[in-house]
Amino acid sequence: MTIAVSPTRHSEISFTCASWGAADVGRRIASMLRGIPRGPFIDVALVVMAAVVLGLTVGWLLTNVAAGLAITLGTAVAFRFVLGTLTT
Repeated sequence: MTIAVSPTRHSEISFTCASWGAADVGRRIASMLRGIPRGPFIDVALVVMAAVVLGLTVGWLLTNVAAGLAITLGTAVAFRFVLGTLTT
């Protein structure tokens, strides 16, 4: 008994998880977007959206850092005051 197996074309397996390596993800996304017409408005919108996301992320991280520093310094001052009152 003979079983004939036809070779699989690369285009048929291009969307499997194994073929999405870290090195060629950008190339694949660029090739998918190549057929989509883009004008200067879309390019500006993408840049503005990326800047807003980056700004919000950095702002959120800095706010958390500032809050953490304030809590740390407040706790250190409170402990110093409490230890100063305990020692005779």
